[in-house]
Amino acid sequence: MPDSDLTDELELQEADEATDRAQPLHDNPLGNSRLPPTALSPLDNRRSIVQSALDAACKSGDLALTQSILAEHGEYLADQEDIENLLGLRAITAGSRGYADIVSCLLDHGAGCMPSVALFAGSKNSDVAATIRVFEVLFNHGLDLKDAPNVLSLVAGDDTQTPLLRYLLSKGADPDTLDDLDNLALELCDSDASIGILLDYGADTTHAKLLHWAVGISDDEKCIKQMEFVLGRGVDINARATYPGNCPPGSRVYAEGMRRTGNEGTALHWAVRGWYCAREVNRLARVKWLLEKGADKDILDNQGLKAIDYTSDQEIINLLSE
Repeated sequence: MPDSDLTDELELQEADEATDRAQPLHDNPLGNSRLPPTALSPLDNRRSIVQSALDAACKSGDLALTQSILAEHGEYLADQEDIENLLGLRAITAGSRGYADIVSCLLDHGAGCMPSVALFAGSKNSDVAATIRVFEVLFNHGLDLKDAPNVLSLVAGDDTQTPLLRYLLSKGADPDTLDDLDNLALELCDSDASIGILLDYGADTTHAKLLHWAVGISDDEKCIKQMEFVLGRGVDINARATYPGNCPPGSRVYAEGMRRTGNEGTALHWAVRGWYCAREVNRLARVKWLLEKGADKDILDNQGLKAIDYTSDQEIINLLSE
């Protein structure tokens, strides 16, 4: 909607209001008082028109219209009780589409919700260059990624976003940040490239279960390749899975975090059990590979069980009994 059309619509609205004022009020069937002919007040109608136009401008990437609405019709927005949220929601819309200039304009006019803008920008737009421009705007307006802990996990989990991942880390993102569900970005990586970038920026492998998750990759070739990669980056083949978060025992997040450790077993425990493995994977080949690389079959998990205690597969039992 061009700004001239918006002005015309507001003028028509004012004309309609003048006509309404000239009309007699409707009888109220519940009493002798009178009711106005419309449910919305004139001001609310104008606000609705302006907000709809602003929505359309933010969705289409029309910076000129966005600027014009805020400059010439801002009185229908500025007296809102929650202007930060009202403009912040539009910034989320623009940011998720990579419209950095509109995000900047809205932030200059008081938009809030920067952590949410960052989250949607990082997860909803496939144009990495445009997304980086959005983040440049957010950082220039004071974004602290500590206030948006889910961003790094989302970006790390998308192997098309490795340039964005590297960019965020270069801007000071903590590679060991936990998201709201106590996941580490390293655990959510979908590719060796993402894992490598995080490790290059100092990510700690102690709690990340990198080898454990590699064991569960459905494709056999990709599984072996990633296990070789993480071992080559210094992961301990005999490390037991741990819960990386800080939630107290008894909490839902703690319980789920502990469940994901598979009784705090080693990667060998996970391979034998098929923990987080698709049913059709070749567990025997993975167990054999781990043993050949030096996995210790006698380590106990937090239930006091060895890897062999989790299987009835005779071939795996024979392999672990050698």
